[in-house]
Amino acid sequence: MKFKSLMLAALLTMPLMAHAENIIKVFAPINPSPGRWLAAEPTYGEWGSIGAQYGCSTWAPSVESALYGTTFTHTSSCSQDYQRTSQAREVNDITGAYRVVGNAATESKTSAVTNSSKPLGFLSVDSACRLLPPTGMSIPTPSPILRISDSMALPSGRALNAQRPLQPRV
Repeated sequence: MKFKSLMLAALLTMPLMAHAENIIKVFAPINPSPGRWLAAEPTYGEWGSIGAQYGCSTWAPSVESALYGTTFTHTSSCSQDYQRTSQAREVNDITGAYRVVGNAATESKTSAVTNSSKPLGFLSVDSACRLLPPTGMSIPTPSPILRISDSMALPSGRALNAQRPLQPRV
């Protein structure tokens, strides 16, 4: 009985041993882990102004406060609305690739804006060197009188007589 059992075991294992030489090997690529998608810094569009400036202050100083023909800087401050888009995204921790997440969002802000210009002054002086206000403005009395010192000279080289008032040319 023992002999039969051994024979049977040997016969059963022989086909397995015989087929061990006939194994076909196939090499399949092994993909590494695809990585994890982590939150990344969003992308932003440029800020763009929306609509016109509003809530502007009056221009200061006014053109009526500068002497006629002189250039000066005057300013005005306003509010301006701006918008830009932002897009959420994720980055792969292994490949470094980015992908878009969700829809783009619109961001808004309001900023103070200062406008400036260089106009010419409108304030005039009369023949007695008194300041003449523009129409609609008044200068408190007595009007300031500008005096010319005797050390001043005319373009011709002659000295001015400070005692004699200047006469307007006709």
